[in-house]
Amino acid sequence: MLCIPSVPPKSVDRTYAYETFTISTSKGLVNLVAAEPLWTAGFGAAIRESKHADSDQAGSLRPRDYPGAAEAIYARRSRRSDRFHIAAIQRLLTVRRSNKLKNKIALEEHFAIDLTIEQSKIYSLPVVWERLKANLLDIEQQRLERMDEGGTAFSILSLNSPGIQGIPNVREAIDVSRRANDVLAEHVSRHPTKLGGFAALPMQDPEAAARELERCIKTLGFHGFMVNGFSQVGSTESVVYYDAPHFADFWNSANALGKPFYMHPRDPLPSREPIYDGFPWLTAATWAFTMETSTHALRLMSSGLFDRNPNLQMILGHLGECIPFNIWRIDNIVAKAPRGIPCKRALGDYFRENVYVTTSGNFRTPSLLSTMLEVGSDRILYAVDYPFESFEDASCWFDSCEISELDRKKIGRENARRLFDLP
Repeated sequence: MLCIPSVPPKSVDRTYAYETFTISTSKGLVNLVAAEPLWTAGFGAAIRESKHADSDQAGSLRPRDYPGAAEAIYARRSRRSDRFHIAAIQRLLTVRRSNKLKNKIALEEHFAIDLTIEQSKIYSLPVVWERLKANLLDIEQQRLERMDEGGTAFSILSLNSPGIQGIPNVREAIDVSRRANDVLAEHVSRHPTKLGGFAALPMQDPEAAARELERCIKTLGFHGFMVNGFSQVGSTESVVYYDAPHFADFWNSANALGKPFYMHPRDPLPSREPIYDGFPWLTAATWAFTMETSTHALRLMSSGLFDRNPNLQMILGHLGECIPFNIWRIDNIVAKAPRGIPCKRALGDYFRENVYVTTSGNFRTPSLLSTMLEVGSDRILYAVDYPFESFEDASCWFDSCEISELDRKKIGRENARRLFDLP
């Protein structure tokens, strides 16, 4: 079978060719099986050992249009003039389905405490709110059962959004963050082989946030921290982003602890984003989450944060909040008109070296393949976004999506094991 065994990062000025043969049909992207005779018959050369080649080694390769009901993409061919009529052989092929990956690690799995649960009510229809509420508050019952059913062996839990970031009173934010972290730690202590935690931090006070992060990492054994977007400080109408200069010491402390942070979405304040007025269906996870979060992430990257803290790692959900599909254009425009941007490197460099992306709530194979081509399979992590998404839906897609088994294991488990130093 021809498939992408491991996709390397794709830089702006290089084109990678893969010894893969993928077709796009009305049912989506699939790999061809029985590839050896087909490749030999169609391209006049036996399959060589799979490897990556830069464009200066492989020639100028690009997607080719083929007649018939399917299109071959990113296929290395022995001669550029070859034409391979897929329609004539398509009925001979079947789609490969993997066995269920039973030891996945999931990273964007939410819980709530009594002091934050009502924040999530806006994201649910009244008819399902009670069920969603119960799932957010439950940590050790149905959650563990559904993890097992979905083949998830370990979940890193995080507080619901906006969580601490939506508490303008600084003293209250500090108190609630400590309470939430203690509650999570208690549950984790009873299931240490099943559950882990991301710290919830009072970013309203960077010094307090640094102290709480150190406690969560060194005392509670958490795996990093999650911030739910900007923080409101002192007023419900205030907005503070974390590229502000007074966060410099916090980031130094976070970098020294050697744990990643997850930048999770929240809605923008309606007073600051009138473009959503009258269009509530475009807010939250539909669209506003992505635009708010991707812009915040780009602010951090362009501010020079990763120049000052080169080992710091950021995680973005939902296959990177649209950044993978736009990073070339971003870098291309900034190179032409930098407008005083302070960072030392192209944003795409930081994105491929200081950012991981997860599959949370974005169960779409073409989008995953595109992300793999941009950042490489080593930079993608499995996540569900429970209970807003289900372990069943996530696993049904991921366990059978058309990627190689090596990449499935990397994304499903091995990358997270390496990043979080898990057993």
